[in-house]
Amino acid sequence: MNGATEKFKRFHEEHARLHDPAILRESIELIPADSSRLFADSIKHRKKREDDSERLLSPSTQFFGAPVPDLSSSADATANRPLIKVNRTSVNRRIHLFQEESFSCLAPGAKNVELVWTNDGAINRARLDHEQGELFKGQVALSEDDYLVALDVDGHTRPPQQLAQRVVINEQGVFAPLEIRRSTETLVVTNCRRKNERVLFETQEPWIRLDRPFIDLLALETGKVSIEFDTAAMVTGPNEGCLHLKVWREEAAVSVGVIHFAVELIVGGAVAEFSVTPRNFGEISQGIDTVQLQCEVRARGAGPLNGMISLPQSGDLVDFSLNANEETNSRFTHTFVINSTALVLPQPRTTEDDFEVLVLTDSFLANYRLNRIQIPYKLNYLKKSLPALSFGTVRVGETRAMRLEVARSDAREVELAVTLPSTIRTFMEAIFVRPDAYVFRLDARQLRAGMEIEETVHLIDRRSGLRDQIKVLAYLVAVS
Repeated sequence: MNGATEKFKRFHEEHARLHDPAILRESIELIPADSSRLFADSIKHRKKREDDSERLLSPSTQFFGAPVPDLSSSADATANRPLIKVNRTSVNRRIHLFQEESFSCLAPGAKNVELVWTNDGAINRARLDHEQGELFKGQVALSEDDYLVALDVDGHTRPPQQLAQRVVINEQGVFAPLEIRRSTETLVVTNCRRKNERVLFETQEPWIRLDRPFIDLLALETGKVSIEFDTAAMVTGPNEGCLHLKVWREEAAVSVGVIHFAVELIVGGAVAEFSVTPRNFGEISQGIDTVQLQCEVRARGAGPLNGMISLPQSGDLVDFSLNANEETNSRFTHTFVINSTALVLPQPRTTEDDFEVLVLTDSFLANYRLNRIQIPYKLNYLKKSLPALSFGTVRVGETRAMRLEVARSDAREVELAVTLPSTIRTFMEAIFVRPDAYVFRLDARQLRAGMEIEETVHLIDRRSGLRDQIKVLAYLVAVS
């Protein structure tokens, strides 16, 4: 009796393991097989398929032109008539305008989930939205290519569950290969005559693009023609068109058939297209020139699009609210006026840098929400020997001095002038040393303990007009 109980228990556990939904959904079972048997079966099935193909044509395959003749009979009166076979006579497709792919992840307790992908060695990231509970979802626009993708859950990578049948491990983590082929179609064209043919392809539809206008086929030869659907030339919703096949007969093109296309263009939401003018600021003199930057944002797709344009260096910010469905409200233009003193100074021993423009939107595509534009510029500026006149902690009753030297980035001579704010002239003195240097003396004898000094001193080169400023920092403490 005990033996029967144990046997039933083992059967019950095995049944539960084999039929557990989580296991069936997330595991891959490897089954050993006899390779010689598989090889024999493969040959047998392939021979059967070849025999069947000789007797029957696929439902999607059709002959264009005359009925199939007896090719062995040279006396056939219709031998000069073309006979072209294609693998498709009608094509029905659905294509997304922005080539988006949807990803989801169940991540209990996770704070941040990102999609990570690469197709050219560079790592790209897009944050997925926290929907509800443990579910994170997002859509990412990916063009046709071969990718490695992974989900980064709080710093730990793992392949997306639906792609985990194959994995690639590298120094960045565990990835899954993903091949995307959406907007292309391949036609297989066969010349069924014992006569060389030139098959022409003609269409009036601008969104049907072929890699070649014709194909030359030898007798009984098969060739391939690639067709690409140009979404920029399509309308939202159904797009219908025809591709005509013709061959040459006595210096004239003779029609042999038509392939019908029905492609639905799907628009999931709106994305931003933006431009800036100018794309290069050129040479700028610090404190003299004022730069104007015109930014334009256009909403493409369908529905509302909200966002803002930010200039981190100058602190400027402007919001916009657009709707891609409304022609009068699908564009936004704004001109920023940038004071050259707000430009970041280039790194030492250089005069060139980039001005950054950030465009943030609430686009339904995760990798279209943050965009960066870099605008190069060359800056002529005053190079200071100190980033700030920082006197640190100063005891009441003390005096301290600091020396500041200034040069021009173009290495020309400087004739420096200093302007102290009126609030510090009673305890701060700027002493001329030479045309490019001053000594700043802080006299704390009349100051009180606990006083914090944070003021701005203006600098100007009398020769060129270049302007800059430097901070004066100090904190007063009592004498111990």
